[in-house]
Amino acid sequence: MALVIGFALVFWAIRAIGSSGGEGFYAVLSHNAMVAIFAPAFLLPLVSVAISLRRFWAEVGGKPLQLSDLMSAFKRAGKMQDLAAGHGEGCNFQDEDRFSHGRRHIHHAIMYGFLLCFASTSVATVMHYGFGLHAPYGFWSLPKLFGVSGGILLTVGCGAMVLLKQKSDRELGDPSAWGGDIGFILLLGFVGLSGLVLYALGATSVMPALLAIHLGSVLTFFLLMPYTKMAHGFYRLAALIRDAQRKRELSVGC
Repeated sequence: MALVIGFALVFWAIRAIGSSGGEGFYAVLSHNAMVAIFAPAFLLPLVSVAISLRRFWAEVGGKPLQLSDLMSAFKRAGKMQDLAAGHGEGCNFQDEDRFSHGRRHIHHAIMYGFLLCFASTSVATVMHYGFGLHAPYGFWSLPKLFGVSGGILLTVGCGAMVLLKQKSDRELGDPSAWGGDIGFILLLGFVGLSGLVLYALGATSVMPALLAIHLGSVLTFFLLMPYTKMAHGFYRLAALIRDAQRKRELSVGC
């Protein structure tokens, strides 16, 4: 929370310096300023994750990638197949003998919500630099459709995950990591929620303050990415790829 507030104040200070002009959000903070701040904040954490993944890959004896291994891993990840458990009844995450697919469905909402938000930014970048189509975009444009639907899934999914973790038995996991997990989920959900509020009130006088808060939360999320549970997505995908390699090797050996 301190980081979110701090970064929001930084953006507010940048806004006070002024903008070179533009429409919508760019009237508050120029496009070049956003790129200068967010490009390194996004790329440097990815470099950190890439270095650790390379070490992990060597540790587990990973082999050169094949398309079939990648397709198998992405298929399992997309379906959240392992959260259905081997018996297909879901996870027993509570202190009861009851299985549920709730955890799987909530993970689906968070993952696809995040991917839609990422797709929104990616499409907007291509439209801006590739086709000269600059923001703001209308509601029926791909950036808005991806962003709004992704923000809703992300907000609802993170809220449901917090409720689920409140009900779950903490002793089934690492109790010392529980607080960090909750903090990360709340931050990710706040990114989605603040984006939706910013879209809804983007034409009002509170837009500059909302923009500062939203961008501050996004920047915080990027910088903390290698040190939060967000990193488990990268490792999980790598583990699924290695598992696909092992299965292929066993089938060839037989």
